[in-house]
Amino acid sequence: MIAPLHYFVRSAACALALALCITPITQAEPKLKGMWFPQIELGGQLFPSMIISTATLKRDVPIDDEENSTVLGDVMGLIGARVVSPRDKTSVVVEVRSDTVMEPSRIETEMAYAGEEYHVYPKIAWKFDKLLDVRQRMPVNVTIRVSIDGGPASERVETLDLRSINDCPWFIPPEPSIEEAADPQEPVPQEPDPQEPDPQQANPEPDPATDTQATDPDTAVDTDVDTAADTAADTDVDTGVDTGVDTGVDTGTDISFLFAAFVNEDHPMVDQILKEALSAKIVDSFVGYQAQDPQVVNQQVYSIWHALHKRGIRYSSITASAGKNDAVYAQHVRFIDQSIDNQQANCVDGSVLFASLLRKIGLNVQLACVPGHMYVTYALNPEGTTWVGLETTVLGSGQSGRDVLNDLTLDDPKSKEAAARTISDATFGQAIEIATKELSDHMKDFEGANPEYQLIDVGAARAMGIIPIAYRPGR
Repeated sequence: MIAPLHYFVRSAACALALALCITPITQAEPKLKGMWFPQIELGGQLFPSMIISTATLKRDVPIDDEENSTVLGDVMGLIGARVVSPRDKTSVVVEVRSDTVMEPSRIETEMAYAGEEYHVYPKIAWKFDKLLDVRQRMPVNVTIRVSIDGGPASERVETLDLRSINDCPWFIPPEPSIEEAADPQEPVPQEPDPQEPDPQQANPEPDPATDTQATDPDTAVDTDVDTAADTAADTDVDTGVDTGVDTGVDTGTDISFLFAAFVNEDHPMVDQILKEALSAKIVDSFVGYQAQDPQVVNQQVYSIWHALHKRGIRYSSITASAGKNDAVYAQHVRFIDQSIDNQQANCVDGSVLFASLLRKIGLNVQLACVPGHMYVTYALNPEGTTWVGLETTVLGSGQSGRDVLNDLTLDDPKSKEAAARTISDATFGQAIEIATKELSDHMKDFEGANPEYQLIDVGAARAMGIIPIAYRPGR
């Protein structure tokens, strides 16, 4: 493992540094002084969704012994070089270039001790507008250039795997041992040092339950799930993200909080959906928690459910995939406009869609990740002590509201609306019952260290710097 792993503490900032600084699977360790290797994180993959959503994240990660750190430059860097210092206090320059996705990026720094291996990362000047437009997986060439102690520079061209903007990395499995790694990279030699002798790196979707009886939407879970305030008390960082327990054993790194980047409360379609929800007269306005009444909260959520039901949004178990990579697990996620335009959403798509709408009306929301599935939860009070689950895959599981309006031979618009409401009533109650029971049944799992169970507090993710991926017309 490279140096940032030794700086791991229970804080989201360090969890991100940990996630972004994983030793590549196929690399040999440099042995010779003055030698260097390209350092490409995440198995040689670039995820535009991660780069964009973490761009404003604070990078002042606490380091146990900053003076003796072997990580130089951007502690959450993705592309750089591993360099063995030929002597004490040696200067090094690392440049990274790729016309496709970045401006030329450079760092000049000093390596303190002879024979020590340093990981040197320039702060990459990404072309964010270009990354937003990456719709499908493609190769991209990156040139890494290194000069040691003012000597002649040498360079190496690496071909990286540029992923779609829709691909969200969510888990980094444990890296294999040196014996398991294959095809080690050859080191890049420098000119011989005159002062030294020359010695010889998808989640299956469950079918939505359709035979569960609808229940009273008042059903809720009183929970001790960490809120942002609770987490701050435990870690001195307001994150709301459970980074797990450091057992000293590499069990992989959970980065599922990056799903919060696909929640976009500022998406222009959000206002349109809320306008349609108000037109049904279920609620007069969206007031969030101002009424201090859980029933009012549920009525607001139901009005949004009904609006999406009338639009004909249906559950789809089909998940587009760009292929598997063993270095990082990733999920293809539809953006809000894609789910609405296509009138279909899988469990992840539906969860980020609802989370976007509920955050817009001022509710606290979480994305609940369980093995092979995701649903959304929302708090019934601003303190976040009582939560309700919402199984979005139930949306459209029966006859959709749009089908009702098209098929019924009723001339009275009120009668058509009443018929659509009957279906929305049943499916909403069912969605509440299924997900709230799931939330209750697995509360201990969510509170434990198993990375397959995560409650992603979207508000807390925003507070620590995870920003929504911007809407692009015509995407």
